[in-house]
Amino acid sequence: MKAVVLQSAFLGDVVFTLPLVDALCDDARYRAVAVAATPGGAEIVRLHGRAFALVDDKRGADAGGD
Repeated sequence: MKAVVLQSAFLGDVVFTLPLVDALCDDARYRAVAVAATPGGAEIVRLHGRAFALVDDKRGADAGGD
């Protein structure tokens, strides 16, 4: 089974989510864990090193528009 944690809030909220990421990574039921976060949050997840980081750049390249 795979898990995705969606965390597009402020950087501090991403840090408070890391224990959840640890718990999911330690659970044998999950073979892959990913975190969708803002670019800054994704960098924290990458430095943490337990899960894949997916970048949700809703204010940058992914903002849409013209």
